[in-house]
Amino acid sequence: MSLSRGELLRKIVHVGCGGFAFLLRDLTTLQAAGMALLAFLFNWQILPRIGGQRIWRPGEHAQGYPRGILLYPLAVMALILYFAQAPWMAAALWGVLAFGDGMATFVGQSLGGPRLPWNKGKGWAGLLGFVVFGTLGTAVLIAWTSRLPLLASAGHWPRTLGVALALNLVGALVESLPTTLDDNLTVPLAGALTLPLLAQADLAVAASDPGLGSRTLLG
Repeated sequence: MSLSRGELLRKIVHVGCGGFAFLLRDLTTLQAAGMALLAFLFNWQILPRIGGQRIWRPGEHAQGYPRGILLYPLAVMALILYFAQAPWMAAALWGVLAFGDGMATFVGQSLGGPRLPWNKGKGWAGLLGFVVFGTLGTAVLIAWTSRLPLLASAGHWPRTLGVALALNLVGALVESLPTTLDDNLTVPLAGALTLPLLAQADLAVAASDPGLGSRTLLG
């Protein structure tokens, strides 16, 4: 299945908006939340009047509004407010939403391939695209927002990448579930519940636990 022109443009916007997450390092909570609110108002009132309906999906034309496009900035605003004391967490989850969720559709529909056993509407290529691109984008945002060194030799990368990988695995599984809920809501919600646990965990100890795999699959 190939991407339509409208869906391609939609995903370019979706992923591109993740660039604004790099501003969270220097903005106050109110400034960042205000930015997200303005983005919502723009998507709601202005975008449809300047040709934005070209990136609406068929079901959204029938509804008269683009649910996912409106939920995206609202989800970001909620993350910014909820993680006001830890902006790096809001940035990390924005990275999952922008780069992971955004690239899942792009890679999945561009490459096609075998379907997931629990959801025939999605494929392994999309799931892998979510994890790979989401992990890289999330890890960079964590380091940037936390003012950690970005050099490849920096000592924080194993843990930063480990947290980013675990977070995007959760996001990818949630995004792949056969549900009518919008993934602009489910992915950040699942991430907001998961990231504080990952931030407190000792990943090296967890990885050495022989029973971790079976308990993770059961969970």
